[in-house]
Amino acid sequence: MTDSLLTPETLSKQTYLAPQKRETIKQSIQSLEWALRGVSMYGGIEMPRDIVFPGMSPPEPEIVRESLEKDQALLHASTPPELSGLEKNRLYRRLKDLDETIKHDMPTYDMMEQPTMVNVEHHMAWEKLHKKHILERRNILRILDSENDSPFFTSVEQIRTSTPPKGDPRRFFQNFDYMQFQDAKEDEVAVVDDESYGRFLELKCAGWAEMTICKQLNWPKETYNAAMTRWRKAITDGSYTKFLELQAAGRPAAEIRALLGWSQDFYEDAMGRWQTSVGIPPQGEMPVAQQHHTVSYTMDEPLEPSLAPQEDAQVPDTPWFAPESEQVKGHAKSAEVAHRFLRRMQSLDLSITGVAKMLQLHHLTLGRKLKGKAMLTPDDVVALTALLDKVERERGYVPPDNMPSGGNPA
Repeated sequence: MTDSLLTPETLSKQTYLAPQKRETIKQSIQSLEWALRGVSMYGGIEMPRDIVFPGMSPPEPEIVRESLEKDQALLHASTPPELSGLEKNRLYRRLKDLDETIKHDMPTYDMMEQPTMVNVEHHMAWEKLHKKHILERRNILRILDSENDSPFFTSVEQIRTSTPPKGDPRRFFQNFDYMQFQDAKEDEVAVVDDESYGRFLELKCAGWAEMTICKQLNWPKETYNAAMTRWRKAITDGSYTKFLELQAAGRPAAEIRALLGWSQDFYEDAMGRWQTSVGIPPQGEMPVAQQHHTVSYTMDEPLEPSLAPQEDAQVPDTPWFAPESEQVKGHAKSAEVAHRFLRRMQSLDLSITGVAKMLQLHHLTLGRKLKGKAMLTPDDVVALTALLDKVERERGYVPPDNMPSGGNPA
């Protein structure tokens, strides 16, 4: 069993059923198999072919087969996996840690019996905070004892105690907006005089770390943040005119960043400042019909032939029941096209996880296809090509060897 199936994220999203419910699904599967064989669904008894029941017709084989496949998939997904002794020991240790975490601020029996406002808010906050932990604990218990059919086996009530809770989960959700507002106001209030600011720049140019600068100048965190804000503002304001000149000339985004020594964040800030000044709404609020008129990039040099989208970058639509020869050809062509996509993604500094998130796909599924372990479909090719083309238009294309190293203040 792979470690990915034992992670807290996976266990908190999976649902393993009790033995009685799994047995019900097995009985449904048996009935559907009997129906496909042409015998009675209620016992598998052979029946004469000429018997006709008034007002009833035999089920369609395609519908029965589709229902059978759904039940089989449900049974496979809801059955706890078989684990080795080491894996069970690992899950048992995780179960003990979960019990301690859940009981840390768990409401007591008395609090659950007294529905006061404080107790209700405490319970609601505790349930919201530990929802994933409770689901993960339930699935671990199903895996460790898959045949236990007790109705209270996975109930979290078994670990509830009369000991007062050691923490208040309500504090985790209270006053977040107020605290962020206070931090922002403190950064605004912090003022750096010119003499201290000059000393700060000297130390920053010498490569001193944040903690060392604060210790040397006897600054709190807020004063250091104010000095960094002033520095960034001075750099951006000083080169903003040059940015407008390059932008008006239609230079690619990567070239602008390289000439000005900006990072991607600096470039996006300048773009936002320019768009605000000319009344262009953010990209997410712009009508779809006008989004491609916002900023246009012109390429000085064409893309490298090996990285540019190829006309023959298409994969055959090879179904699973195709002959073996077509399967081999399909795999070879899919691996070739996937390699091109990987090279384009590397040139744009895109990860498989990031691309999968933008395409709303599972990163493991997309990774298997791009690494040649599974075949790409024509729809995958169209979606990947459109996404990479869009990223290239927005960023501008720069070969990996000429990628700028940055130069922004850290």
